Amino acid sequence: MIPLTLVYIGDTVVYERRQVMIGRFSAIVSAAMAFSAAIGGTVAYLVSWRVMILGYGLIALIPVGLMWRLPAPRPAAGAEATAALVRFADLLRDRRARFVYLAAFLQTGLLWGSVTYLGAFAARRHGLDQFSIGLLMALFGVGTMLGGLLMGVLHRFAESVRASAGGIFMAAALLAIIPPWPWPVFAGSMGLLGLGFALLHTTLQFRATEISPTARGKAVALFAFHNFVGLAIGTALLGRLVDAGYYEAVFALSGCGLLFIGLATAVAPRRQAGC
Repeated sequence: MIPLTLVYIGDTVVYERRQVMIGRFSAIVSAAMAFSAAIGGTVAYLVSWRVMILGYGLIALIPVGLMWRLPAPRPAAGAEATAALVRFADLLRDRRARFVYLAAFLQTGLLWGSVTYLGAFAARRHGLDQFSIGLLMALFGVGTMLGGLLMGVLHRFAESVRASAGGIFMAAALLAIIPPWPWPVFAGSMGLLGLGFALLHTTLQFRATEISPTARGKAVALFAFHNFVGLAIGTALLGRLVDAGYYEAVFALSGCGLLFIGLATAVAPRRQAGC
């Protein structure tokens, strides 16, 4: 659903307004992912994890029903034939596309490879229960949602500024939780981490929609592929360090890596509108 929605935005929203819409979409998706930790923790704490899973399954029927009412844009004459001629290998030959895919892979792997273990870290460092941890993790969603909703204002700044600021914010958030500060610092870091994610990730999503306007579905599909493969590999590899008790090393590595990705995205060449 996520890559198809990005393709739909790319096909129906003009270039100048596209990142604003992608920001709003990212805010909704990321906030939902983060808030699910708070909601799931609350339901599991007060009722049962079985009720939580059943509820999620039933709620998922709502967007399925709404999608049937969504009007589909008609492709231009010959567009489908042109898109069919573009192969995934053709997209990967583009230097700009390779950078976007690699940046997405590394960003998602480092970010979610860290976020996955933040709850366990908060329990160990601050002695919090599931309910309290869920509320703190929800602040990540608040930061992401705030960044997405403010994209109309932030869009006035150059892409390079948004990308670098995203990397700086995420790095600062992860590095700030390493010292033994009290839990309010952890809470503030979650909000800053979400805001940084919104700034950098929406910039990469926006660039992914412009990799190949004639084969946008395949281009965005590759973007999503690199995102989720990065998530899986990053979580697995960083989990080895967590198993060994090196939480601080995970956050330091991820923070420095995300800073580098943000700065590299800021200076990387990008495709111009209409190219």
